[in-house]
Amino acid sequence: MIEHDGKKIPTADPKDPNSIDVEYGFTYSLIPLEVITSSSWLVNDVAITIGETLDGIRLDSSGYLDNVTKSGWSLGNPDDKYKITNRLGTSVTPSDDRSMYFKIKPL
Repeated sequence: MIEHDGKKIPTADPKDPNSIDVEYGFTYSLIPLEVITSSSWLVNDVAITIGETLDGIRLDSSGYLDNVTKSGWSLGNPDDKYKITNRLGTSVTPSDDRSMYFKIKPL
């Protein structure tokens, strides 16, 4: 999982295009008694749902627990770079976006 500083978009480890349900996500710093209430994902700034493929990459799973959000991804076009965004809601903040980049390894 990636800890996002809220400033610069981090780059995650590259993903093999043949790997299935590879997990990416974020660890959030929450204040006492703050809880995650929602978590959704975007690919290149477009919302995606579980089982959907967008720009060649598929969202296989999504979830959150405590201060961690996770998403599982499959496919992806070799050599493509994706901007993956987690849109998070908490008991304190209705909506906050955190993004990461990851590249698909060449075949």
